[in-house]
Amino acid sequence: MYFVFRQTKEPSIPYIIGLTGGIASGKSTVCRFLAETQGVPIIYCDELGHEAYNKGTACFDKLVETFGREILDEAGANINRQVLGSKVFGNEEKLAQLTAVVWPEIRRLAHLRIDEFVKQGHQIVILDAAVLIEAGWDEFCHEVWVMIVPKEEVSNFGYS
Repeated sequence: MYFVFRQTKEPSIPYIIGLTGGIASGKSTVCRFLAETQGVPIIYCDELGHEAYNKGTACFDKLVETFGREILDEAGANINRQVLGSKVFGNEEKLAQLTAVVWPEIRRLAHLRIDEFVKQGHQIVILDAAVLIEAGWDEFCHEVWVMIVPKEEVSNFGYS
């Protein structure tokens, strides 16, 4: 496992570290270590993505408006991620529409979490996001840590 560091802006509080990297690159291990040994709170953007899809949110409504009611489950209460995925993956235009709706909402939710952690007295926050750079969330990070693992190590875990 390797680690690449890039400082993006001058230090301030809260000090936000963006953590990114591919599958099985060690992001979760680093997050667990920092949380358990240093008490650093972690914001998992994947979890925020799930939250963004919740019924009653502006993101939910915009996704239904953009992709149609057929992305909803039988009860119409939740977005069926498999159906939505089948509409967007492999279609660059549709995927761009999806990220244009979801990524700003994840960013908004991340800022809310950061504010909560600051109110609790935390000075450092980790933002764990596989698409940190692609989504532009590195703009509000003071540092970006990129986890890299050699291909042969990843394949030992069944990933290729």
